Amino acid sequence: GQYFTSEELLNFPCEELRAIDKLWVDYSQGHFGFSVQKDIYVACGGKLNGEYPGDEIWEEFGDRVGWRVNNEWLSYAQLDPSFSSAQGIFPVGGREQWSFGKLLVAGLFGLGGFVSLLSHKDL
Repeated sequence: GQYFTSEELLNFPCEELRAIDKLWVDYSQGHFGFSVQKDIYVACGGKLNGEYPGDEIWEEFGDRVGWRVNNEWLSYAQLDPSFSSAQGIFPVGGREQWSFGKLLVAGLFGLGGFVSLLSHKDL
């Protein structure tokens, strides 16, 4: 486990990121994908500057994508991988980690890196 830095994610190769996102979006009929999450993040008030948006916006995003239920962050094992789940619930990382009640998403990214990924200009 080495993490990507926020800067590395903001500069992740465009074609590769679009290809990964396209696979998620296409195979889920628009239900999952980084670009789906980005739209939800912006609708919650998130700014595309790569910086942590603050607890209120992050918690609203968590509620909207199904990472939080009844004001509680869910573990990775509790997430429902079906199309009946919230839009944007996936992708998240492949390992469970917790930090002061906030789910660290995208196992290789960490929370700050995930926000940077959503800020990528090519999503």
